[in-house]
Amino acid sequence: MFLFSIGTIYFTVIPLYQKALLDEQIARKEADLIRTQGLLDAAQSKVRLSFLGTFVFNAGAECSGLLVPPPPMAKLGDDLSKRETYAKKILAINPVQCMNDVFASSLLKQDLGPQDLAIVQNAISRIASELEKSRQKALARYENAGGISFKPNAQAALDPSTQSMFEVLRRVDPSLDYEALLMQAAISKEQASAAEDYSKEVRSKISELRNLHWNEGR
Repeated sequence: MFLFSIGTIYFTVIPLYQKALLDEQIARKEADLIRTQGLLDAAQSKVRLSFLGTFVFNAGAECSGLLVPPPPMAKLGDDLSKRETYAKKILAINPVQCMNDVFASSLLKQDLGPQDLAIVQNAISRIASELEKSRQKALARYENAGGISFKPNAQAALDPSTQSMFEVLRRVDPSLDYEALLMQAAISKEQASAAEDYSKEVRSKISELRNLHWNEGR
């Protein structure tokens, strides 16, 4: 009977106890693995957000024209009609090509998994398409600056300090074509405003990428 009891313990109780210990160890390892995976996902998320922020900054600066150097000061006698204005240089940037070029060389693209890559590319495509429509409107506004309906309001379009400067010029040199100078200044101001408003929209639209909803499974 004693030997039977020992055999029962050896062949039933001990294996059950060992299995319970093994199950506990497995459960502990699984909990550690889940915790480690959570920490890894959190770290990857921070890295991805950092890469995304860098892309938004670079694309916003590049595609809005912030990195376009201003043209040199005009000299007396220069034919201003043949000079490419600072505003025109900004409006010449194609947002579709620009955003895709910046993304192609970004760390963000290298970090993304297939599903998140598709999410970002779709968002970039949508925003770039919207910006191209805005750019065409801004170009039309640029080209139409100084239209017939604009001429009667040329002086009103200038800020007070510029108006005062032209008044001084007229008194100093009465031979100057004051109306022509005034009109040209008003046109330049309208063209610059068209480019500036568009440039601000580019940065605002691109910053929307910060609100992307990612695929948790990457």
